[in-house]
Amino acid sequence: VLDGMGQGPHGPPVPRPFEFSVVPFPEPRTNPPCAEYGQYFFVATHENDPNLYPEDGKSKDGKTPEPTYIADDGDGKDAGGKGRRSRGDRESMTAKRKTSGGPSGSTEGKSTARVTTKAASRFGGKQSPTHHSSDGQDATSESSLEKLLPRIVRFRWIIPANGEIRVRLRFISGEVGQFDQTISFEIVGTKRNYKIFCRGVCTFPSISREPRTVFPNRQKTRKPNEIVHKKFILSTEQYDFGPLVLGKDINKIRTGNYPNNIESLIIDNTSPMDVEALFCFLNEVEPAKAAFFLEPSEMHLKSGESKTLKIMANPPREGHFEDSLVCCIKENPEPIVYKLCCDGCTPELQIEPTSFDFGQVLLYR
Repeated sequence: VLDGMGQGPHGPPVPRPFEFSVVPFPEPRTNPPCAEYGQYFFVATHENDPNLYPEDGKSKDGKTPEPTYIADDGDGKDAGGKGRRSRGDRESMTAKRKTSGGPSGSTEGKSTARVTTKAASRFGGKQSPTHHSSDGQDATSESSLEKLLPRIVRFRWIIPANGEIRVRLRFISGEVGQFDQTISFEIVGTKRNYKIFCRGVCTFPSISREPRTVFPNRQKTRKPNEIVHKKFILSTEQYDFGPLVLGKDINKIRTGNYPNNIESLIIDNTSPMDVEALFCFLNEVEPAKAAFFLEPSEMHLKSGESKTLKIMANPPREGHFEDSLVCCIKENPEPIVYKLCCDGCTPELQIEPTSFDFGQVLLYR
């Protein structure tokens, strides 16, 4: 009995051997500067994501930090209440994480952007650029919880043996252009790196602005006192119909009975997304006093599609008329403007001299 209790002359029983290994916890490393100011961010996959909080659950000042939320085209009024956990839950999860290591992620790289200048003034109603996101899923299929995407502050994930996890990467840009960046993942212990190349393109729906594509007839410059008929002058960036006879019926012009009064422009969608375009003139006047007409006033173009826009000129009286064709594209804050001009005239014939004096002539000669 004493031997079973470990109090006999042979001492306590020797337990079976165990093998232990010491795995040092990786030291925290700061993120590269491009990770703070880049266009790519790791976001939480669910509201209890352990990477939403630091290792100890508190910041340097002793307060629990709030996760940074990125609203997915929403108002984000209830963003402060999402992703919060009690202090006890955070401490228990922190203790579990400290017992095992996992792969760590970091972002490295540089981004190059071609920034386009915004228009100083906007035509028509207020339009603002739309924030486009890329989460790997359609925004319409996401639940209301997934629309609030908080940024994570830790970049460490524990992957089970023969398992997999889901990591969500968000691309956001306030500038137009193409942005390239390399995402690096590192395994704790071996320090082996796995790199993923990321490329994001931020753009607006747009159409071709090249005059060689839009206007079929072009001319570099206009000579002094030169009369131009239906040509786009590249030096002045203006399309000139030239002199047009007054008194023509606009309905006959639409049917093509007067080819000098009508021109067909090629509207080409050069963007990778659909385009909803609205066409109008800068100076709005009554139809009876208008000198320019267009057809149609709205277009829906798919990516790479081209359609024809008819521009008609019918000056109401004699004189020089100028106006601008304005194209407003949905979700694009910068309108496209083309200047137009024409001259209204009436055919006149001048004979000089007005009288002829033959003098005296013989009869029947």
